[in-house]
Amino acid sequence: MFYMILELVSGTSYNAILYQQPVPLEELKPELYAAIRGIFKQFRIRKKRKTTENAGANPDSLLS
Repeated sequence: MFYMILELVSGTSYNAILYQQPVPLEELKPELYAAIRGIFKQFRIRKKRKTTENAGANPDSLLS
């Protein structure tokens, strides 16, 4: 994941920093931040909550 972010940032910002192409860095930042947030969101691991769906049909099994 970190390698993907590093490559995304370095690849997209190189020309923006040196040559202001295709857009200046200030215009690129909001879209770049959104892309990085999307990568983090995609790789986030969430704890599973015990529900009636994964505990079986009997709701009493949630209490054990």
